[in-house]
Amino acid sequence: MKLLSRLVLAGVMSAVSYTGFLAWRAHTKLVTLHVRNAPLSEVVSKLRWQTWETFIVKTNIKASITLDVHKMPLDQVLSIIGEQASARWTTVYPIYLQKRSLNTLQRALGGEVPLANTAFTNYSRGQFMGFRPDTGPRETSLVTLHLTNTDLAIGALALQRFDGGQVFVEKNANPKITLELNNISFETAVKKVASAVHRSSTRLYTLEPMRVGGMMAMGPRQGRGGPDRTADPDAIAQRQEKMEQVLTTLPEEERKKAEERQLERAAMQSLTPEQRQQVMSDRMNSPEMQARAEQRQVSGIKNTTPEQRRDRYERMYEMRKARAARNG
Repeated sequence: MKLLSRLVLAGVMSAVSYTGFLAWRAHTKLVTLHVRNAPLSEVVSKLRWQTWETFIVKTNIKASITLDVHKMPLDQVLSIIGEQASARWTTVYPIYLQKRSLNTLQRALGGEVPLANTAFTNYSRGQFMGFRPDTGPRETSLVTLHLTNTDLAIGALALQRFDGGQVFVEKNANPKITLELNNISFETAVKKVASAVHRSSTRLYTLEPMRVGGMMAMGPRQGRGGPDRTADPDAIAQRQEKMEQVLTTLPEEERKKAEERQLERAAMQSLTPEQRQQVMSDRMNSPEMQARAEQRQVSGIKNTTPEQRRDRYERMYEMRKARAARNG
């Protein structure tokens, strides 16, 4: 009986120790993976098991992944997977009241239902807020906001200015928030905002094909069979009003930066198409942009296999050929 008790105790201690190890690994978000030409679904399943995070992959992404990493930060691993899948990861933070709304959002992010049919708002066209395509250290801005009787939706838009991810809120209600956030992490800020209005929040990692032109593409653009969303005076006025409300929540330094960017955009809109094209050309040829382009090229070579690069070039060739055929 003593021997049996000792064996049971040893088993329990081993199980507790292993569970503690799994919890520690999930908390540190360090990934160890050694796979070659593994299906993307299999790799994502291993990521789930190691990090206890939620990963959502668009249904139209099919890729084989090769990884040989040991205790690498999760964001760097996701960047490599994105390179190999010709896709990009984005972090999404839903703030919700009803669990079924979250379930519908997850289906929409996976491509099963249109995003516009969910109970959430604050999504935006072509707005990537997540991981950069390179695998260098990622700088995250600490959040400082002054929310005084502020709509939840406006508070979520203000959070997004700190580039930590997209913050979605349910459409069914828009309660007011009074809250001071001072130099805290993006995830902590989202949790505090959700808690202030008695709602839940979570973090989702979503993978979207690069060629779609933006994770939150909501509809046709001008020249592609749809109306020009910028031509509606009411929509322009509503966006301007929201922007002014967001600016009131920012600290003075961040507010000045945002106002400067607004002035730059207004100046660009006043230029002729030829002048805008020249300005964009000058920016793309600047030393900083050239350095970024070179970094992306090096990252693409370092993080992909020769077979993946060949397949990518073949897809690009076919797309260009199809585009040329459409243009006559």
